Amino acid sequence: MTLAMSRSAISLVLALSFTSLGFPAQVLAAVHAVFEFATPATGPFPSDWFTVPDASHNTRRRVNLPLPNCAVRPSDCEDLKVINTLDGFSADPRLSIPFDGPIDVTTVTSETVFLVRLGSTFCDGDDACDDDNDDGGRVTGINQVVWDPATNTLHVKSDEFLDQHTRYGVIVTNRLRDGQGRPVEASQKFRRFRQTVRGDYQQALLGAIHPAQRIAVRENEIVTASVFTTQSLTAILEKIRDQIKGATPQPADFISTSVPAERGRCFR
Repeated sequence: MTLAMSRSAISLVLALSFTSLGFPAQVLAAVHAVFEFATPATGPFPSDWFTVPDASHNTRRRVNLPLPNCAVRPSDCEDLKVINTLDGFSADPRLSIPFDGPIDVTTVTSETVFLVRLGSTFCDGDDACDDDNDDGGRVTGINQVVWDPATNTLHVKSDEFLDQHTRYGVIVTNRLRDGQGRPVEASQKFRRFRQTVRGDYQQALLGAIHPAQRIAVRENEIVTASVFTTQSLTAILEKIRDQIKGATPQPADFISTSVPAERGRCFR
């Protein structure tokens, strides 16, 4: 018997032993962070994966969330169509991170789940991004932890209001524990996606992982991540301001003109 066959046989015996002792099959495997792009609910969210390029916006991106069946859910469809006109996600976001099993919610802290500021995306007409005094790599913690056992999804809020038209990375580490007290693990899909840099989103994801390493989080400790862009909160006000400045109003006329008789009467 070869060494490989021996190891397989041992693994099989151990698995059968656990099963015969009454342990459920899922106890044998650690919990993984789910990393899929089928829908916003099957991976860490918000995510710029659900955006498209749009040069007309300050962020050069536009939200592009998938629509439900509009014949069945017309109101949801109309709401999403409005959201899909925005140039980014909320600056006061609720972060959602799905898993394939239960986790120990007491291990959810700002040290196991956090945001990393990646820099402003605001660009002028010459595409020169406004990075003056940019504090890229700044870490923001989380609060308001909510666990949904029906979907094995963790929901948390950002600990502070985020900057507008700015990219942020969501980082989840294996310091987070599962229901058995073991470190949560990265899925194979996340590992493959991270190792195969073929598109803009993969590069952005690596751009979020590298700053995390500067704060003593090793790359192999990161079990899932996402990158998202916050929307421009003052864009409409800025457009109104520019229109006012760019327009030439009619000069004010303080010279009295003829007054209609009915409005010029004196009453005694």
